[in-house]
Amino acid sequence: MRARAISRLLFVPVASVLNYLPSLSLLPVDARTSIYWLVYAIAMVISLLGGIFVMPFWQSMKAVLYYDLRSRHEGLGLQLRDHAI
Repeated sequence: MRARAISRLLFVPVASVLNYLPSLSLLPVDARTSIYWLVYAIAMVISLLGGIFVMPFWQSMKAVLYYDLRSRHEGLGLQLRDHAI
């Protein structure tokens, strides 16, 4: 389970910077102005780019953890007896 903790330590800061901080830039801007929609569009583009960079890492971590759990459960690579006897 160390891999899950390591992946969270890597994923949370990157996701917060690329996905959540751009939306905080919308707070001081009035929603009735055209500047709001410009800032909103820029925040959406940054969030989408962040998802493009983070999602492959997250999916690969899930695949590695899934394979590890399956190999432990099914005993892949486990040699129970020698067939030469």
